[in-house]
Formats: sequence, C-alpha cells, structure tokens
Amino acid sequence: MLLNCPICFNPLTIPIFQCDNGHIACSACCQTLSKKCATCSLPTLSRNRAMERVIELLRVPCPNDGCSKIVSCSETSAHVNHCPFTQRTCPFSSCDFTCSSKDLYKHGAAAPCAAKFGLSFSLSMFKCGTLVRTHLSTYKRIILEAAEERRREWRLESLET
Repeated sequence: MLLNCPICFNPLTIPIFQCDNGHIACSACCQTLSKKCATCSLPTLSRNRAMERVIELLRVPCPNDGCSKIVSCSETSAHVNHCPFTQRTCPFSSCDFTCSSKDLYKHGAAAPCAAKFGLSFSLSMFKCGTLVRTHLSTYKRIILEAAEERRREWRLESLET
C-alpha cells in the first residue's frame, strides 16, 4: 500500500524520511539502516513533509471487523491498541481462546479456562475506569483494566512472594 513503509511494510508514521531520489522510509527503518536509503544507498536525512501532511489529513476506517470508527492514519495504531474489536488472547497461558477485547471480558467472567485448569476465579462487575484485582489460587493475579467505556481486558502478572 502507498501509505506503508516500503522496507518494513508497516503503516507510515511521522516522521517520514526520504533520500535525494525521493525514496521514503519510516523513522524506525531509517535508524536501522543508519540513515541510508535501502533502495539506492543515498543518505535519508530529509523529512518528507508533504507525505507527513497526507498522513495527518487522510482518514481511514479501523481495520478491525465490527468497528465503524474512522481515524486519521497517524492515529490508527493508537486506536487499534484500544479498540474493543481488536483480537486478544485469553490471559491464561494454557488457554488458546481468541476473540475481541469486548468479548474477552465475557470469556473471563464465565471463566471456562479457569475451571478447566483448576484455578479459583471470581469476578464481580466493576465501573469502567477502575482497577480491580482478583487473586487466583495459583499465586497469579488478574488485573482488570478498563481504560474506556465498554473496554475491558486483563493480563496475568506473577506475584512477587
């Protein structure tokens, strides 16, 4: 795609660099290649302000199925990280269940994997934006974090004993 870095194929983000021949690269690739163009080996020290402006102004749909948000190209990564339709895996390492962030909450509340692995698991409803901790019998804890309304996800952390 035109808006992807031609080296790593990730979406272009600001700053965007170019060589004297006009070949572009994202800042990560520019650093990795020691500021040399991957195509022609010329230095890539110039910013491509025109392409940066295009990235700022262009609006694209969220790539996640079910999400209807339209965001600017420069905000796509941040949106996908917090989108309730982003695919997540169950925090239990032995469970391979994958679903959207919003449905992962339901999976954890039902806790079929917790029962399957012999873990005690309890969960009560919580207000969005609050931090809730619940302890498992295996000396692991689940941290439920709600960063925005209807977004609930969790991760396992080892308890320091």
